Amino acid sequence: MARFVLERLSGAILTLVMVSIAVVVLLAIAPGDPVLLMLMGRDATPDAIARLRHELGLDRPLHVQYLSFVGGLLRGDLGQSWQNGDPVTLELARVYPATLRLSLWALGLSTLVGVGLGIIAALRPYTLTDTVARATVLLGVSVPIFWLALMLILVFSVRLHWLPSSGRGTWQHLVLPATALATYSVAIIARMTRASFLEVLHQDYVRTARAKGLAGRTVVLRHALQNALIPIVTVLGLQLGYLLGGAVVTETVFAYPGLGWLMLNAIASRDYPVVRAVVLAMAAIFVLVNAGVDLLYAYLDPRIRYA
Repeated sequence: MARFVLERLSGAILTLVMVSIAVVVLLAIAPGDPVLLMLMGRDATPDAIARLRHELGLDRPLHVQYLSFVGGLLRGDLGQSWQNGDPVTLELARVYPATLRLSLWALGLSTLVGVGLGIIAALRPYTLTDTVARATVLLGVSVPIFWLALMLILVFSVRLHWLPSSGRGTWQHLVLPATALATYSVAIIARMTRASFLEVLHQDYVRTARAKGLAGRTVVLRHALQNALIPIVTVLGLQLGYLLGGAVVTETVFAYPGLGWLMLNAIASRDYPVVRAVVLAMAAIFVLVNAGVDLLYAYLDPRIRYA
């Protein structure tokens, strides 16, 4: 197990290094000049442009910029925002809890509804219930997040006045964005749950449990669920990456100040330190959660052993 943990930790570090290199390179070759954007409306003389470029370190070679970024990262210094001068760590601290809360709400909702829908469909395969469940899955995969988010705002905020359409602060602010964000994940989790349960329900140990006269609920919860959860847990780890990516769209539509909202504003204003920090923060969450998912395998299935 110790070797497995070290391998996963090494893989996580390598992934974050590759992400950091990619984000620095992509920002360097992206169209648009942050210096000209910052000097817009001022007297942008060649000397002023050169001076600001030197202050920001943009006149240095790309590898020097990257090493400087990594050095600051190792010291816990992510630099300062080019737009307002605030420390980037402070910017992240302001919005990180909001995105984490939204993602956990969406993940919890998608897990609860998706697993439940998948189990119901698997227990009644090829019936009307199964058909309705599969149609719901297809609808969830097909509907774009931004369109669903707008429809939720139109119905529950504009017409019914039940829930707020923007901002954060209370649990009511999380209901609509979490619902919009969770819809696609519900479909994926439900489809995986149905397929996994159908496979497990035909295993010999499940048939033996039924032959012993055990109640159907006992067979499902005690014998089938634990083994069926293994591929589902894998999907949950992958869905977190989708939720973090979808948060950019969701937070923008609902004006929900989180990591996605911060990153979109930083990209629009060419605030490179903030963009780098947000991308790395999202990548770190995704990598750590998936490493944790791998560790759950041994708990869910004692047959799995790590050398």
